[in-house]
Amino acid sequence: MLDDFVEKIGDENVVQVVTDNAANYKAAREMLMKKRKKLFWTPCAAHCIDLMLEDFEKKIGEHKETITKGRKITSFIYNRSRLISMLKEFTKGKELLRPGATRFSTSYLTLGRLFELKGALISMYEPIHEIINERWYNQLNRALHVAGYFLNPMMQYSSDFENTGWIKGGLYMCLERMCGDDENLAKTIDCQFDQFTNARGLFGFNVAKLTRKEKTPVDWWDSYAADTPELRNFAMRILSLTCSSSGCERNWSAFEMVHSKRRNRLHQQKMNELVSDDEWITEEESSNQYVDEEWINPLDGSSSSAGGGRELGEDVLDLGDNDMDAPFVTLD
Repeated sequence: MLDDFVEKIGDENVVQVVTDNAANYKAAREMLMKKRKKLFWTPCAAHCIDLMLEDFEKKIGEHKETITKGRKITSFIYNRSRLISMLKEFTKGKELLRPGATRFSTSYLTLGRLFELKGALISMYEPIHEIINERWYNQLNRALHVAGYFLNPMMQYSSDFENTGWIKGGLYMCLERMCGDDENLAKTIDCQFDQFTNARGLFGFNVAKLTRKEKTPVDWWDSYAADTPELRNFAMRILSLTCSSSGCERNWSAFEMVHSKRRNRLHQQKMNELVSDDEWITEEESSNQYVDEEWINPLDGSSSSAGGGRELGEDVLDLGDNDMDAPFVTLD
């Protein structure tokens, strides 16, 4: 086909043929240049750049992760008409998606637009951030949660792990409290922290790296912390803890259905049998787990005013401005 066009235009009028780098075009190039001795074949510059961008995404983990997150943000917003209206209001009509000549150029152009409109996107969700942060700092900002974050291998070895003074403060608060007067145990565990954070010993084995996100944190520690038994026991105790009392509260709700002021002479065993009978549970479990997709927060980050002006209560430890980034609630 290419030869037919050259013949139609005239061999003396054609200097080069530009195509992409697909295998079929390469084969056609060889055949055409053997026949047309004065002709040049040149790879497509746009296609070459597109392949570069594709290699960036495939071979550089940070690029792949960033592009994946960007696609999630744009998909979340553009699949909801109400959020599209909010987006246009906060960005003054600018769109997140920037179509390019190729698919991969579109990805990077869109990332550039996301970065450009970062402030506007955060402002869209600022009221939600404020509500979440207010509840978080007053109720869930606990030293045990901080220690669990530090000891979770999926978090510890992630690219966005924050090893701040505030994190270390919660970790060492748990260490001192759980070790009590056993100073030797506390010192041993403290020395073993370096082996964990630097992925030395069993922590550095390739299989340990591959299963950081596959195994539960407790199973991961049980598998790869034989070299640090004291730290392993400390980590497994913290990571095995539950973070919710919902299961117990559901049981109390079930008990209320069979035990009341008028019906209060049931023996404990009979009550247990009635509560464990599925026929008494009239409400489907899924009804307690409904999530309104319109208000799922897809963005990382927090409001700049989150907790900034909150006064510390008596149950909150102020760790100081020099070595800690934020206060957290003590274990008391």
